[in-house]
Amino acid sequence: MLSIQGAGKVSGEQLQRLRQRAEKAVDFFEENFGPVSQPLKIDLEAKGTLSTGYNADTATISFPEARNLVDRGMESVDVVDHEIFHALVAQQFPASGAPEALNSPEGQMLHEGLADYFAYKMNPDSHFGENYRKDRDYLRSYHNDLTVSLSPGSHARGNALTAHLLREQVELPQIREFLQSGDFRLSALQEVSPRLKAALVRDASFAVRDQVGPYPPSAINRYRIRPDQPLEVNFQPNAALVEAHPNFRVDWSTVEGLPSQHYSIQSPDGRSFLVASKPESQPEKLVARYYDGQRLIGSEPYYLSAKAG
Repeated sequence: MLSIQGAGKVSGEQLQRLRQRAEKAVDFFEENFGPVSQPLKIDLEAKGTLSTGYNADTATISFPEARNLVDRGMESVDVVDHEIFHALVAQQFPASGAPEALNSPEGQMLHEGLADYFAYKMNPDSHFGENYRKDRDYLRSYHNDLTVSLSPGSHARGNALTAHLLREQVELPQIREFLQSGDFRLSALQEVSPRLKAALVRDASFAVRDQVGPYPPSAINRYRIRPDQPLEVNFQPNAALVEAHPNFRVDWSTVEGLPSQHYSIQSPDGRSFLVASKPESQPEKLVARYYDGQRLIGSEPYYLSAKAG
């Protein structure tokens, strides 16, 4: 039930470990979600991508040769299990593989969160994705304080969902119940557990409004800052968020978590900011990270560049 294209691209030992891991993941899936009816396809000749991934159009998992990956990502048991879940759940539960599930932000979040949950159940520890990238010890923490409503992108929102599933002690039979329902939506998932439903309803009530000036608001947070006019950003959490997280504050950093190299960011209170361009500033993606004290609860990306005066 396993087909590997480009097997000659890796050593015999690597290939054996990949086969063993894939067979273990398939066995675990069948034990908890039912029999697998089609072969699992893995491609080691994939080109044009810099990370592992599942291609729904070809029903194939790719492990490309990429400079930043440790042995194509094949040595990270979490990543292998995660991608195999994507392949098997789309194969066995048609609602999860429908275009509206694969292409919608909600469907993508569900896929990522459940794939991480599957990987955790196979190898329960603190972190997802050890031994995957050469420049990072791991990709994500399973147990975190992230909120679905305040996290950007399918992986971050999925990470928040996984934490909810683990914190509210949702078990594999409940996930199977959800998948078998044929309703691949968050509203259906939360019905498997009263605790999960209460947590997700509370999460959905949170919101942050960012009031900007003197530049026109940008729906994608892209701003060109003049040397003589800093960008003003005021983050306004709603009442539900303040009640749940009374020590709400914002901190800015790069994607890697480092201070900005090209912009000066000042704040008197951790909620209102002046963002000024430095001499010879370059375009830079910064992340406004939302905290409750020291606990990270969400974030929002900003894309800044300097405009000539």
